Amino acid sequence: MLRLRLLGTPAFQLKDETLSHLITGKMAALLSYLAVTGQPQPRTQLTDLLWENTTEQQTRTNLRYLLSNLRKILGDYVIAQGETITLNQELPYWVDATTFTQHMTIAAAPSAAALDPEILQELLNLYKGEFLAGFQTEELPVFERWMLAQRRHLHDLLVQGLQLRTQQHLTRGEYAEGLALNHYLLTLEPWREEAHRQRMLLFAHSGQRSAALQQYSRCCQLLAEELDVPPMPQTTSLYEQ
Repeated sequence: MLRLRLLGTPAFQLKDETLSHLITGKMAALLSYLAVTGQPQPRTQLTDLLWENTTEQQTRTNLRYLLSNLRKILGDYVIAQGETITLNQELPYWVDATTFTQHMTIAAAPSAAALDPEILQELLNLYKGEFLAGFQTEELPVFERWMLAQRRHLHDLLVQGLQLRTQQHLTRGEYAEGLALNHYLLTLEPWREEAHRQRMLLFAHSGQRSAALQQYSRCCQLLAEELDVPPMPQTTSLYEQ
């Protein structure tokens, strides 16, 4: 089975063999793009993604060479049919970013039923770092724009997941665990007011009333510094309660 870990430092594995030292640079970019999109991609789309300011003839030659090398490593996992290229959907492969996106999108939907806490925690554990962390894109400006868009989307899903899991801890009376997860969330986005309200409640329910009040003051300070706005009425109301 082919396994791709794209959250954090990218890592590729086929069966029990690590391929990260073989699949690098533009080959890694191509494989990541095919895996995340999950559908046939036109050759022109891929050449535009990987080569800029290069003649069409040269880019097509470059792509053929890249595909040849990738197929030597992955075999039938890579299919080139006419003008499209794709990963073989009939062979088993797993992508952490895809699994994270699919399940977290469902969990974060307003109409979604509450996700089992253990499953939600497993999803959060998949997030080892930002999408393709450390990947060098100096010569890949088009790919970089796509990568950054993916990174932002995955980050937003992570934040939603952290908020959901923190709320689960709060509901279950697991205040220490909730505070630890909430701290991580506020490290990522210190201006997120809902997370400050969650922290105030976690402190209050765990008997740390002074800390809850101090959190409100910290929230006001951060909002003023980061966004130049006052807290929302519901945050002030919680403080007054």
